[in-house]
Amino acid sequence: MKNLYSLSITLLIVLTISSCRTNKPLPSPAALPSWENALAKNTVISFVSQATNPGKTMIDADFRTALIEFDSFIFSPTTNDLKNEFLRFTLNKMVEKDSNLIDKTPYKEIINRDKGFFTEDNPIERYSYLINAHWNESTPEEYNKMLGIFYVSYLSEKNLKNMRALLNPKGIDLINYLQRNNFTIYIYADCNVDLVRPLLQRYLNIAPENVLGENIIYSFDSEKIELNRTMKITDNLAKNKESLASLVYRKFGRKPLINVISNEINRSLLQVTHQNSLQGLDLIFINNPSTDLIERSKQNGWLFVN
Repeated sequence: MKNLYSLSITLLIVLTISSCRTNKPLPSPAALPSWENALAKNTVISFVSQATNPGKTMIDADFRTALIEFDSFIFSPTTNDLKNEFLRFTLNKMVEKDSNLIDKTPYKEIINRDKGFFTEDNPIERYSYLINAHWNESTPEEYNKMLGIFYVSYLSEKNLKNMRALLNPKGIDLINYLQRNNFTIYIYADCNVDLVRPLLQRYLNIAPENVLGENIIYSFDSEKIELNRTMKITDNLAKNKESLASLVYRKFGRKPLINVISNEINRSLLQVTHQNSLQGLDLIFINNPSTDLIERSKQNGWLFVN
């Protein structure tokens, strides 16, 4: 009887150990499709719609679709007609995966212009390292803490239609993926966020209850947009003593890993007297920065990409 008891205990221990070994682990990024892989690595996706000329700043649709398939990406649809270094870097990485891209326009022109692009001290190399370092620190438990950020500037139906074209078809899958996994879609809007929700539902199929928002500008006169917009953004940020990054931190308990800022917001933030107006950003990624911003980026230890 004693032997039977001992055998039972031994068998129970063996089964327990075996069970522990065969329990399925949480899904790893490697098991996911490429764009889901990028999402699982806890990136912040920033859709930036530039106010100055939203109809003309949307980049080539095929390029946008390709970006969504790239497994190490930050998605920025408006970047000064593809002259920004990060997109060229991304493109080179994409070409490594699909050499056929080299014969397509506008890819060919950019690649030809980009020969000898990688150097030891190139900020893009450090930028890539920064992203990978953040992703490597993430754990399976963090997968569903991903934060989707939309900055909708000069919102219009035309602009959202452009965004829909930009997102179709892979991007719509991306939005659906975000919602299925209870990711928060957060909007920085320069108009009433309540008016944004139904438009996002209509054009991007985003359920209104999944949209949180912050009215950066409470109202503006469209006829005087260039005169008033910057002042109003500046006033709101200065009044709250808060940057876009700290806004996210306050609401969600974490800062965005990457934040892409349009020229307009760049100008606004530079006018804010609050010393920490850009505190919390790991990367400042702006076209045509001023000397002041470059200097501040060095002082704060930001990785700065022009």
